[in-house]
Amino acid sequence: MWVALGFLTLVASVGFQWWMRWHNNWTGVEDKLAGIPCSTKVRSRHGLDYGLMVGIEAPETFRFQLKREGGWDRFFKWAGLTHEHQFGHSGFDPLVYVESDDQHLFNSLEGNSAFLHAAQHMFAAQCEDRWLKRVVCARGHLWMVIGCGDGYRKASLELNRGFAATLLPHLQRMQKELDACMPDTSAVVRDRYLVPAVVVLALSSGLAVAGVISWARSLLSPEFILDTEPLKSCAWVVAACVVGAIALAALLFLKGSSRLHLVLTELALVGTFGAWTTSSSVLQDINIELDRSPAVHVQRALVGKSVQESRRLFKPTSTTYLLQHQGWPGDTRGRSVAVSAATYEKASLGDTLEFEEHKGYFGWRWAKFKAWKPAAAVGPTT
Repeated sequence: MWVALGFLTLVASVGFQWWMRWHNNWTGVEDKLAGIPCSTKVRSRHGLDYGLMVGIEAPETFRFQLKREGGWDRFFKWAGLTHEHQFGHSGFDPLVYVESDDQHLFNSLEGNSAFLHAAQHMFAAQCEDRWLKRVVCARGHLWMVIGCGDGYRKASLELNRGFAATLLPHLQRMQKELDACMPDTSAVVRDRYLVPAVVVLALSSGLAVAGVISWARSLLSPEFILDTEPLKSCAWVVAACVVGAIALAALLFLKGSSRLHLVLTELALVGTFGAWTTSSSVLQDINIELDRSPAVHVQRALVGKSVQESRRLFKPTSTTYLLQHQGWPGDTRGRSVAVSAATYEKASLGDTLEFEEHKGYFGWRWAKFKAWKPAAAVGPTT
């Protein structure tokens, strides 16, 4: 059951990531900065602001991103794996990196000093440790993402809004120049690298989401692997094959694209983690579900208790009650099992936890927690 659920989770995660990345819809609240109507979205964590996104309407037929050009971008261009269009503008070209392969966009903005100067000014501007991270045009909106380096502070919102207000007139100038050169076809038709890039990124982030979900589920499962080292080694082999296959596909379909190195970077950082965690969960589930070996009853002494509280998606907090027990012979690590609040309150140090141990389909031993027994109700532990 868990094997099938794991594959369904992976498919759903990749599908959701595809939908999110493909649509890339702008969401914000109506606002006004520097007297210009716009919509804003505050980037915050635990109630503290650390960034701001400001958007305005734009032609729906354009899809691109602008960001500050860095050494990683220059290296891939030098190596010939990535190609970024150069506009022949001495201020714009070395400062701004254009994530697009839309020839109509390039032809329209070639020599358009108003657009190029506006973008150059935005990326060159800095104020009170604030800067422009990127400009995105997608799904009928043009928005900018403001970053700040002063940590999470309550005063960040007004400082971010003040900095964004100085940039918004330039963003509006870019919008007007785009309005003047709207194409008749969609970005998908003009940019042949757009779909492959979204597919690879969806696979990468989908693996990571599925891996986190499976990992969280395994923490609360009464079943766990005892021989973890061979599981980890095998998971790395599978993950390397998966990431290698995706990277090869990216090189095949995106070579010469302005997005290739950005896609490969996210695949290396996010996709590798996701491939390993997902592989670990799938291999663990197969090792347990396909195992038909007889159970060996094992008892371990209760050596500790703890309570963990964590944030959930639809709940403020979630409480997990854990009982720590002795490790297996040859295994010095302490382990714990999740129990109900009632069992947690009744359990005392020295009580016994009963398990069933199995050989495992791949030969990786695993165990399943069965019951808690008070110390007076059982004999010596084995």
